Amino acid sequence: MERNIGRKIIQISSLTISFILGCFCNLLAKEKIYEKELPYAIASYYIPSLSSHKQESKQVSINKKKRQQIWEAKLPSLSKQEKAAIIFEQIFAKSPAINSLQAQQEPILNNYAWHDLKLFYGTNSNPKCNLLHQIDRTISWLGKGVLAIFIATPTSSIQELRTRQSIIQFLLKEDFTFNQLIKVYQDYTYIEENLLSFWSNHDPLFNRFYKSFIQNTLYFNLPNSSRYNKASRALELRKRLYFDSVLALHGTSISFQSYYLFKVLTDRATFKRIISKDHPMWIRILAWYPLATIPIEILSIKKHYDSWSTPLKYLAARLADIQQWVLLAKEVNTIVAGCPELENLYGKYLINIRKLLAQPNTTEMGRLIDRLCSLPLKKWSVFFNNNGKLLQTYKLFVKHKNKFTDALYDFGRLDTFLSIAQLLKETQSTQRKTTYTFTRFLDRSEESKPYISLVDMWSPFLDVKKAITNTITMSSEREVRNMILTGPNAGGKSVFISGMAISLLLSQTLGIAPASSATITPFNKINTYLDVSGDIAEGKSLFMAEVQRAQQQLDTIMGLQEGEFSFSVMDEIFSGTNPLEGEAAAYSIVHYLSKYTNNLSIVATHFPKLTLLPERAPHSGFANYKVFVGVQKETGQLIYTYKVAPGKSNQTIALDILKEQGYDIKMLEEAKDILSHPEHYQASF
Repeated sequence: MERNIGRKIIQISSLTISFILGCFCNLLAKEKIYEKELPYAIASYYIPSLSSHKQESKQVSINKKKRQQIWEAKLPSLSKQEKAAIIFEQIFAKSPAINSLQAQQEPILNNYAWHDLKLFYGTNSNPKCNLLHQIDRTISWLGKGVLAIFIATPTSSIQELRTRQSIIQFLLKEDFTFNQLIKVYQDYTYIEENLLSFWSNHDPLFNRFYKSFIQNTLYFNLPNSSRYNKASRALELRKRLYFDSVLALHGTSISFQSYYLFKVLTDRATFKRIISKDHPMWIRILAWYPLATIPIEILSIKKHYDSWSTPLKYLAARLADIQQWVLLAKEVNTIVAGCPELENLYGKYLINIRKLLAQPNTTEMGRLIDRLCSLPLKKWSVFFNNNGKLLQTYKLFVKHKNKFTDALYDFGRLDTFLSIAQLLKETQSTQRKTTYTFTRFLDRSEESKPYISLVDMWSPFLDVKKAITNTITMSSEREVRNMILTGPNAGGKSVFISGMAISLLLSQTLGIAPASSATITPFNKINTYLDVSGDIAEGKSLFMAEVQRAQQQLDTIMGLQEGEFSFSVMDEIFSGTNPLEGEAAAYSIVHYLSKYTNNLSIVATHFPKLTLLPERAPHSGFANYKVFVGVQKETGQLIYTYKVAPGKSNQTIALDILKEQGYDIKMLEEAKDILSHPEHYQASF
């Protein structure tokens, strides 16, 4: 009797401590992901996952070793990290469409899910092993960026999810349209680097020396001359008066060395001496000197010509990339508008591109788009084309480039849908169980309580040829609502529960799941408690990190409104303190959460007392599940099945794993003795 009372006191005290410490930690801790603008938050995770290489010099405008003139800028060269940084931090961060998306939509993922599910960054040893990389089939970096936005912003809107599914299904069945659009994005890749560079701080056009040179050479620099720098006629007139006239009246120039020759010739006494018979060489020099000055003059004219024609040609070449994107955006719009079914499905997603293309000529944006569509930028002639219009177009683009951000997001979004269609084509072309399927969504009229049914579910992080599938159904009314998952280390518990969460995430972002069949009620919250290593790296103790995570789970579930559903996964809850108190606290909290019938949860644990919950709380939806590891009799080798099945595990193979990994057998004998005779090692705090 006293022992039972003591056990209850431990449970209650542990739960109380957990709540108090958790509340305190939550007051101190900020929601680090969602307090940032979404693109910056993604960039902070994703950019470090990209492979690094030696960066080229950023001062590409001036290369003294090659004696490059200041007007001879080089085309930009961007690394993967730079491309990603430009897309997220310069383009998407300035997109009103993305900012409004973040402002209007309540986050579904908790603050730890990005790290726990490895959405954008894998592990320190393999950062590329992240979900974005695993499912990415995009052609463009813009598409890759939009795919990341999708992954980070799941939705519970069934209407939106079904529309996304319909778009992907259309692309799967209409090969002709699919291939047309693929060709557009393949063409886009040729100009993407130069296009993105316009938003880079290292673009040669924005180098302070080159920028100053262009401004001082090609534009007006008078007080209040900004309006003239936007007027094509004024700029063209300046070019013709300043450059063409000077070129026509250039006259004869002499080299620096010629000065001394003329100085000698103007001195009569010296002249008589050098033309004497003692210096016959000078006679030939004087005879050929006029002809010798011709190449010097030609070189001088060429340098003068290059000093202003090269920047104009470079501007034309760079603006040609913007022009090409505008033309490709028009082509995408034409393809979509020309197909009634696709127009009905996808037309609303092109609203920003269509708005950009429809700007009236009475506005600066309208004139900019008109110039980009009409000027022969790819074959520019500084003599025969209107350079004033070129300079005007450049000025207008630099001024209004951030108004292109929403249209660029629209352009990348279609690449994202093409990417998912390609992903499904790859897996559906085989006869394996490891495939992707379109998730069936149940609205509240069909299912009033949370529901999950996944057939042959697998983790996208695994090799599709080797991945083991599992089938599970969870429901508040008919099946399992709270799963207690036990089993030996390395048996597949963590992979299973993260795979469940990822299946819901992909279902509520792209409408697909890694399974042969998937049916769910969309969830308003997806909570993860998987990997606390990141919390420890921030200076928290393991137990304090666990306390804070558990409290966040409690707050989220208790804060659900009527008709809102939550899915929670917890791995090794409270393993960071002494087993007696950790087990008691885990039992109490998991039992407490079971009273919320609008939450489905999976708890992976090594605490045996949690397996008592199905028996002690028979009406709380608890069920025991296990993963099984076999041992080959002849060799003693461990055989991992990675299969999840009903029941509780009684396997203890930690010592077998140590043995398999090469630990000294003598060292393990003492461990085996402790397990065989626990009464010889009784101790308590």
